[in-house]
Amino acid sequence: MGWSTGASIFAEVAEIIFAIVGDEDDRKDMYKELVELFQYYDCNNLDECQGIDFVLDEVLAEVGIIELDEEE
Repeated sequence: MGWSTGASIFAEVAEIIFAIVGDEDDRKDMYKELVELFQYYDCNNLDECQGIDFVLDEVLAEVGIIELDEEE
């Protein structure tokens, strides 16, 4: 069973990370860990977080949650 508020919680956390962590590599590492954690707990709507941060979008694409356009 997935949790319906998972993406909302993740989005708020991602917005905080984006605002505070300036280094893109650090953000990417954090997002990777968080995506894995949320997926472990059956959060299956993380695609709703696309667009918060381009680094997060890259991570979501890497794990197959979203597809990025070739232009991005």
